[in-house]
Amino acid sequence: YRVHPLPDTLVDYVWDFGALTSKDQECYIKEMLRHCVLPDKMKALAAELVCVSQEFVTKKAGCSAVSLRDVRRVKTLFNFFSSDLIARIDSPPETNLDNYGRSRRESQNSLRKFRRNEIVIVLALAHCYHARLPSSAVRNEYRECISKKWREVYGRSSRNPCHPFVDANGQWMRKVIKNEQKDYVLRMELEEGTALNGALLENTFVLLVSILNHIPVFLVGKPGSSKSLSMELIYSNLRGENSKDRYFRTLPEMWRHGYQGSENARAEGIERVFAKVERMARQEKKENSSNNLHVILLDEVGLAEVSRHNPLKVLHRSE
Repeated sequence: YRVHPLPDTLVDYVWDFGALTSKDQECYIKEMLRHCVLPDKMKALAAELVCVSQEFVTKKAGCSAVSLRDVRRVKTLFNFFSSDLIARIDSPPETNLDNYGRSRRESQNSLRKFRRNEIVIVLALAHCYHARLPSSAVRNEYRECISKKWREVYGRSSRNPCHPFVDANGQWMRKVIKNEQKDYVLRMELEEGTALNGALLENTFVLLVSILNHIPVFLVGKPGSSKSLSMELIYSNLRGENSKDRYFRTLPEMWRHGYQGSENARAEGIERVFAKVERMARQEKKENSSNNLHVILLDEVGLAEVSRHNPLKVLHRSE
């Protein structure tokens, strides 16, 4: 939404509260992550990597690009992926494999269980920081930055024999992210000819994880970058007990509610959609009749952004 300059009469009431220093921010991050579900020996690593991530995004996108809200979000994702990864490993996709294929999948799943905590950290960072970076070059730089810090904390050192070591590098992180993203999509019923390109895998991963954790997300991209397709895949496969895949049957059924953005959009229209969905959810909770997951899709939100009525300000209101 548009922000207009303050009138001169209010300048005397503007206060600069400053920002956290790097040292203070590090203390906050370590304290916030102290209660996450990761083992104690991995919490120090996670805190260091989150500090590096915050500094990297700040350097690339400015001081207002990240805040402690991102730390809270990544903590939520640590907790989510810790259980979600095991749930997916224990419920592999129902595909017809020969003996070699089954043996290979079992071997991969054993490795995923053994490296569970490392994969959880990578996926949380991938969702919270990696996916927002604008280009392949910047993402590669971020992965190398993270893997360098990883090796510094848990390197090939006999001084830390009790700490788990993983040969972390940018290529390994990229492989983990892609494999786990593909694991979600391959469970879905895909139309013939659907190309599993990087945009579709990442969009589906980010949207699905955000929906399951009630995290608002803006999906930005040029036409043809699989934004609508990824949403349709999630909607058509997240059917609760009626889902085809065993893993998806453990998840709630998704109900989608839409609002079409336009240059004439008003805040009242957006409010009505949220109020309607809130009434439905409240009624279902009262009747205790379902475990539905209600999702509001604001389509073409870019058009609503240029509306002269400034409708998107209503999204910042909290009650």
